Amino acid sequence: MNKSAIKAFVKRTLGCTCPDKVFDEIRHEADASLAQCESPVSRIAVGDRLLIYLMCTDSLETVARELPVMIRDGQAERDSCGFNRFRAVVCTGNIGAVANSADAVFARNTAKDDRVHLHVVTREQVRDIVAADG
Repeated sequence: MNKSAIKAFVKRTLGCTCPDKVFDEIRHEADASLAQCESPVSRIAVGDRLLIYLMCTDSLETVARELPVMIRDGQAERDSCGFNRFRAVVCTGNIGAVANSADAVFARNTAKDDRVHLHVVTREQVRDIVAADG
């Protein structure tokens, strides 16, 4: 696991303002299978504050089917484990279309939860994270 790449991604790409001390403990599970998702999801826990699920796809159908599961499971884990925030991240090579679809799915599935955030990023932006374990 490349902790410095994860820290850079979380701070620069996701805009996290957590203090540096939070990054002393980073846990990264490259293939955290979710019960109703066919796509692999990476799970990153930063200290006891931030939980991130990351899914890579170019498929609008996958976003429509699996992003709600990712959001639901992420919110549940955030609440049960005491994290402050949950960030759902979709990385894609089809940023425009996937971002539009993901935004619509996110709006329907977050019930005004201001501790949940969606990020749609390019594959280049997560290259060092995804490559860190594989």
